[in-house]
Amino acid sequence: SQSSKYYCITFSMIFILGFFLSSNYLFNKNFVDIKSTPLEQKITLENITFNLISRKYNEDTGLFQGILHVSNSDLQDNNSIGVDVKIDTDPQNTIKSNLVKVSNNYYIVTTYLKENWHTVSLVVSKSINEEEKKSISVYSNKDDVEKDNKLKEENLNAYNILIVNLEIENINKEIQNITQEIGTKNRLISNLSDDNTRQKANEKYQTEDEIKE
Repeated sequence: SQSSKYYCITFSMIFILGFFLSSNYLFNKNFVDIKSTPLEQKITLENITFNLISRKYNEDTGLFQGILHVSNSDLQDNNSIGVDVKIDTDPQNTIKSNLVKVSNNYYIVTTYLKENWHTVSLVVSKSINEEEKKSISVYSNKDDVEKDNKLKEENLNAYNILIVNLEIENINKEIQNITQEIGTKNRLISNLSDDNTRQKANEKYQTEDEIKE
């Protein structure tokens, strides 16, 4: 009958809608539960190794910025990586973003996020051939992102200056670590030298006592 037909159609629509909503809920829940990828953690994608070295967020404008460092230097202009951005509030769709290749080793991705976001995913991809590419996601939870209300989009020249400053900071950290290590080694040498002096003194006194006997 006509009523049975409408009943079947209505039931089917409710079932499909319920399935969609429950699947979307589970998808979102899993996305939210994902922990942040640690900064500096090396990730391998095909024949390249990269890591996320910085992630910042401007709470006033919603601007998010992530900086990727690629260890391999064989990425030429025609074989660069790509980055798509997704958020937990709409995990099935890619949101608008801008990727700047500062050099073969540094990429900066920026995007504007809505206020209610919790987790952002940078989907890093590399083309294998004209028809195939592989990708891997790097996650950042809002609580783990550095807040910087002076953050803004810059031109390539400004990004070059930013990268140079980051490299200088890394060099200074390495120098500091080396200086600390040198200090530790010098203290070890000093302690060993003092032990050696005391041991020789003890041996000298023992020899003198033996002569007296």
